[in-house]
Amino acid sequence: ASDTNPDAVGEAIAVAAAKDAEAIGEATATAAATNPEATGQALASAAAADPSATGDALASAASVDPAATGEAVASAASTNPAVTGEALASAASADPVATGEAIASAASANAPATGGALAASAATNTSATGDALASAAAADPQATGEALAAAAAIDPDGIGESLAASAEKDPGPVGEAMGYAAEADPEATGKAIAKAVEVNAIAIGQALITALKTKPEPIAEAILVAARTNAGDVQTALATGPAKDPEAAEILARVLPTISWVPQTPIEPGPDPAGDGVVFEAVLVSPGGEPVNRSPIERVLVKFPADRPEPIIRVQVVPEPSAGIPPVSDQRIVSDFVEITAQNFTGGDLIVAQVTLSVEKAWLKENQIHEWSIEFSRFDEAAGIWKPALANRVREDEDQIFYSLVVTSFSLWSISGSSEPPPVIFQVDDLRIAPARLNEGESVTIGATVTNLLSEQAEYIAVLWLNSGLNNSQTLVLEANQSADVEFLIRPKKGEYEARIDALVGNFIVVIPGEGLRLILWTIIISSAVLLAAGGIWWFIVAWRRRRRRDDRTRRRAAGLARRTRFQRLLEIFYWAGRSIRWFLLLFAFRRRRRRRRRV
Repeated sequence: ASDTNPDAVGEAIAVAAAKDAEAIGEATATAAATNPEATGQALASAAAADPSATGDALASAASVDPAATGEAVASAASTNPAVTGEALASAASADPVATGEAIASAASANAPATGGALAASAATNTSATGDALASAAAADPQATGEALAAAAAIDPDGIGESLAASAEKDPGPVGEAMGYAAEADPEATGKAIAKAVEVNAIAIGQALITALKTKPEPIAEAILVAARTNAGDVQTALATGPAKDPEAAEILARVLPTISWVPQTPIEPGPDPAGDGVVFEAVLVSPGGEPVNRSPIERVLVKFPADRPEPIIRVQVVPEPSAGIPPVSDQRIVSDFVEITAQNFTGGDLIVAQVTLSVEKAWLKENQIHEWSIEFSRFDEAAGIWKPALANRVREDEDQIFYSLVVTSFSLWSISGSSEPPPVIFQVDDLRIAPARLNEGESVTIGATVTNLLSEQAEYIAVLWLNSGLNNSQTLVLEANQSADVEFLIRPKKGEYEARIDALVGNFIVVIPGEGLRLILWTIIISSAVLLAAGGIWWFIVAWRRRRRRDDRTRRRAAGLARRTRFQRLLEIFYWAGRSIRWFLLLFAFRRRRRRRRRV
């Protein structure tokens, strides 16, 4: 009947499903197994008449035969994706697991049509659709990912919210589906990710771990798209997810510059926590010596080997560089030129410096600048060229976005950006930490191998981070495709340390000499004291219980004696009473005998 008049059959299904959804669902599953195309057309008509009841029947059908039901859903979605999506939302509310399996089957049969229905479902019920997507991704991540991409092209915000809900439920399979979605349509998937991280950046971060291991290059492209509109939340997702997974971090570092997504904790003034130098906040002054009024340079922290007078840095915004200085780049737009000069110290005095700068949001928007493309480039007077250094986005306020980067010297700098982040030009491999356990006062060597991926000379600033805090840096100048080792030799204080160079992370421990032996001795002493105390308490309890039992026996014996004394007194009373009665009776009998004798 559905072959000839699907509308009439669909209306009948809707009416019947409102009365007994479970029975109609079983019948729908049977029909779908026989003729999924016609059954799907009837389902589309039923959903148009009553999407809620039809959804309940769909959930029942999916629990009976998810594969056949999914094929029918694909047919319904190709007929009318909007009402099919409403029915799917209702089905997902009733049984998200079975509905998800049916969605996976539908996506396998017709991903674009299923994507249209998913977009409508997400617009109807974000949370339920997310739960069903998690089930669908677990059943068939590739087909689900392709349907996700199609849905994101229609409604990236709605799918993004559902994606966040599904990632919170089951990040592994959802991440795999995200990878396939990015492969199918990185632009649409990126827009959905931008919304998803706004809803739940941590859950999406966990899903991105699997996505990177599944499809690294497509998901990296989608991440860049997402960062165009929501760089802050995307950075949070990457920092809480892939950055904490060594394998995912290594993969991401090959397709996305690490400075864009690896979190950087600003160093704070005072002695270095690792015991290696002292950090100062430099006083920023204008060329005339007055405090700086307007400058993109917000803060400069300088680390010296030892305590010293407060460092002073002169900052001057330059409208245009001097004649003879070449342009920064044809592909980049310059925001500011800044002359930075150390006044009471030289570059050789410092260990490392960290600069915090700001960029106006209005300038970024006006010039369509990607927030991950900001470079703080130093002009090398000896070479006559600009040497770029990508800045790390750290925070934002209403009008500005703030960036941080590590520098090793001061000179003329430019702040510039472009529509896309620069490509990865260095590869860092083979993190080495030796020894992994050392005594305080001894040195530890932390190193890695850096490779220039360009066909020309490039400068790389290798930064050592200890427990997410800046410790030291070295500058490497590498020729085309050249590899070189970078090593840091430090003497940290006692503690447990996480060391990072680029995206590579390792750990080491610093202990006080003899601390292990002292710990053993103190353990023995404390254990002995505990045992003695426990023994004393046990002896006291045993002695107390014995004394109590002895006292109890004494009391019972005394009580028994008391009871026997009372009984004896009672016997004596009865004894003398008996004797008295006996003597009385004897006397009475004697007198009677005498009387008888007299009569005789």
